Amino acid sequence: MSNRAMLYARKGKKMTGISEYNYEIPLAYEILVSQKTRRVHSKVFLSPFCIAIRGDYDMGVEKLYAFLDELKKRSYFDGKKFDKITEETRSFLEKNRGHDYFYLEGAEVYESPSFLETIKMKKRISNIDQEIEGFFRKMDKLKQKTAENEMDKMLCSIGIQEWADYLYYDTI
Repeated sequence: MSNRAMLYARKGKKMTGISEYNYEIPLAYEILVSQKTRRVHSKVFLSPFCIAIRGDYDMGVEKLYAFLDELKKRSYFDGKKFDKITEETRSFLEKNRGHDYFYLEGAEVYESPSFLETIKMKKRISNIDQEIEGFFRKMDKLKQKTAENEMDKMLCSIGIQEWADYLYYDTI
């Protein structure tokens, strides 16, 4: 097992790979599936339970853009580097406009049975504004006493640098 979270977009019955992230589910994925969120059956893993999470594509993108705008306003990261990464993010997500939903497939990274973890994850996502505020509080503390390389790690942990047209499980 490779322990990765996978993000797909769906238009009609067609699924498109959007991103993969190793070992955890990054905040960007949570934000993208945070609007009109539902637990659904996985398109990747066979399970009788709803172990994937689905959210509205356009609303999720707008929520992520608002988050990125707030990050820029708070100046946590190097301006040029952050601008480049956010422009790549916007370009990639705009290229995929027209999709109906994002699908978060996180079963590989869950520590306990996927069904239970999906319920916990949906609860976290339903409180996404609190998750975002918690992230900002953490960043405020780090900014006061952290070297630039630590801030770069935090930027990577958001999950906006991993966009891809093809994923490992791309046959769905």
